[in-house]
Amino acid sequence: MRLIGLAGVSGSGKSTVAGFFAAELLDRGFSVKLDGFGTPIKKRVMKLKQEKGLDAVLDKQADRVAMQNIGSAARAMSRGYYIASLAGRNSCYSGPPWTPADFLIVPDVRFPAEADFVKELGVLIYVCGCRKPLKGAAAAHESESHFAELFAGADYAIAPQPSLERLAAAVKALVDAGEHLKKQRS
Repeated sequence: MRLIGLAGVSGSGKSTVAGFFAAELLDRGFSVKLDGFGTPIKKRVMKLKQEKGLDAVLDKQADRVAMQNIGSAARAMSRGYYIASLAGRNSCYSGPPWTPADFLIVPDVRFPAEADFVKELGVLIYVCGCRKPLKGAAAAHESESHFAELFAGADYAIAPQPSLERLAAAVKALVDAGEHLKKQRS
């Protein structure tokens, strides 16, 4: 399994870029899975909202703060929890026949240790730009403080694009370049 990790500030388009990568790789015959370090937290917060009858309440700032607080608590107990969890869910360290997909796209690289893990098994791409800046407690959280370091350590960067079509073309150009297709753990 080869990883494509996406880092960038909130609202930079990481999820959109992940979707473009998945579509492009699927079109080329690769199997693809999307999963993030924070996926279990997001699912838990959404389930809790549903259980409390709050699932119709759309408050992305409050949801993000809840996810950040849960993430910080788990990280305080075990610094490598999210890396081990992602690796376990996706069989990152096992070879054929256990590997479930050719590529795992991870759209939420937020910490240097996560970036190191991704780069060990694939490539880190920094998605530049910010269309929806965070405010208040969400913006001040430690998960929003490593972007300069992540940008400096990225294998590639995708510049802000004026349209979704241009963004899709930028992703296609990276796939066409093919370097990340060749890089896999030996």
